[in-house]
Amino acid sequence: MKSFLLNTYSKVLMGVIGIILLVCLLELWHLKSWSREDMRQCAAIVECRSFNALAVDGKPVLYFTTLDKDSTLQDVTHCLDTIRHHHAYTTGCWVNRYYFIPSCKGRLVTVNCDTVATHLRLSPQQLKTLVERERKLLEKRKKDLDAEVSEFKYYLSVHGVQDEGYDFTARYAMKVYGERNDVDSAWVVLKQIDTTRRLSILHQSEYTVIYRDPNGKTRRVACKRVALARDKRSCLLQTLDKSTPDGVSAIRLLPWGSYVAKHIFAVGYGGLRNPDLASENAAPEIIPGRYSVRKGHDIPLLMLSDGSPVFSQQGNLLGITDGRKIIGRPTIILLFLKEGLK
Repeated sequence: MKSFLLNTYSKVLMGVIGIILLVCLLELWHLKSWSREDMRQCAAIVECRSFNALAVDGKPVLYFTTLDKDSTLQDVTHCLDTIRHHHAYTTGCWVNRYYFIPSCKGRLVTVNCDTVATHLRLSPQQLKTLVERERKLLEKRKKDLDAEVSEFKYYLSVHGVQDEGYDFTARYAMKVYGERNDVDSAWVVLKQIDTTRRLSILHQSEYTVIYRDPNGKTRRVACKRVALARDKRSCLLQTLDKSTPDGVSAIRLLPWGSYVAKHIFAVGYGGLRNPDLASENAAPEIIPGRYSVRKGHDIPLLMLSDGSPVFSQQGNLLGITDGRKIIGRPTIILLFLKEGLK
């Protein structure tokens, strides 16, 4: 009996010691001060590639990138293989779901850059008008391209490769021929659309996270959107295999509200906001700044794309940028709750 009690006491004591050690380890982990390198490694580039489809009775018949201000289809094609994607870039931040334990599993928080879909909510009558207008526009474009093709064919028939500029003209002519074929095919499809059928626009988007591995090489990994904020500004992404890549640092979220201090640090990719300057090989940089409730942060927007993580001077994540604003921790935490409701 004495031996049994002694063994039971020993097991309980070992269990208590184990729990104490676990709590101490967790406490050390979440009290860890994030270094400047950790701040850089928590950031990644998020690429969103999207396209749209005009559908008849739910079946896609034409593909395009977006609508312009006059509700005209851009980059129209009937072939899925020749789709031109609409590209948008933001910055993402690797985050842990739970405060006390490492729980990233490939999750990033960023600002929703898939904004094309919001402009495509057209009524049935508007879609019918769009189809009829697009028929006329493509018919006119077809006639213009036919004229250009005739000119190129004549020029190339009376000149040879020995003539200066012939190769350049021939290459350009091939581009015109290709465009003419695309327009012809799209025009034929539009002519066959019965506008009395159910017309709709389908939107498709693909997300890719671009980060640096432990050797500093640029890597790409596919991901999907798992939660979207109520105001549709911020969203939560997750890698398809639900794993966090090597070489990145997932930030913990303090479980209470965040007061954005006057002095801040943001991690950004210079030029990512400008399509002409954006580069997937850009390196994240830590940029000091100031913040006020009335004016927002004062960091030049060219240095920060939306979604850039913002830290306090103590190294705690305060939120992510959205223009001059900062989306705080409470909104980010709600994204995890919305993910759990799916």
